[in-house]
Amino acid sequence: MSLNEPIAIFEHDAIMTAPLPATPPNFVGNIGQPSFGKFNTPATLGWGPLISKPYFPGCHAYIVTPMGAKLLTKRARREAGPADVFLHISRFGWLQEYYPYCAYADDSFSTVQNHKGTIAKHNYSDEYELIDV
Repeated sequence: MSLNEPIAIFEHDAIMTAPLPATPPNFVGNIGQPSFGKFNTPATLGWGPLISKPYFPGCHAYIVTPMGAKLLTKRARREAGPADVFLHISRFGWLQEYYPYCAYADDSFSTVQNHKGTIAKHNYSDEYELIDV
């Protein structure tokens, strides 16, 4: 099936805070506020180069154009990995991000996180209950 239109991708914990922006001009663009660790805040509004981190910061909300999808899948045939690490400016120097961000990751819960990932979250506290299923 070919939609031939941009697609927004959201992880299970992404929360929208504003409407989706226009399609990124360069194939793939982050729209989610970084969810952990240190990051740079973009100095301009709207679409610009990815500067918050060298990789998609959490990869919980982003937009992919049809050409972007083709470029990503072509590279993924040779090397692939977790989306937030794979979407790195060393592989794709044209990655962009939209500021102000229109989504964030609600890291007060998770249905899929392992122990190491859970304690890395900003909202981690002693009130978390870590269970194995």
